[in-house]
Amino acid sequence: PALVGAAGLDGLVGAAPRVRPGRAAASGRRGALQGYGVRHLFTQCALCGSGGGCIVGPRFRCIHCQSFSVCSKCEPRVATEHEEGHVFEVMFEDEFDWGKIGAILPRGTR
Repeated sequence: PALVGAAGLDGLVGAAPRVRPGRAAASGRRGALQGYGVRHLFTQCALCGSGGGCIVGPRFRCIHCQSFSVCSKCEPRVATEHEEGHVFEVMFEDEFDWGKIGAILPRGTR
């Protein structure tokens, strides 16, 4: 995960990667590495509530506050709506450990 300060988040998460003809597979892998489509189960955005669901896509978690995470749509608001000087961890994967509950996931998933 990447760590960034609240003031330095602008522009960190941009538009979805462009897809060139013949490059769909590579672009899909790049999107997965950037957190697009990842579901952060049991975590809602502290600013918008994630529409009642979980955060989908990159998650920005405050390392200073126990329960403050935001979605990529609300990330630009962090600089004005959260405590100045707090640092955020950018999470591209869900932190839920499926192995602890004995779940067997399909090959290639985490």
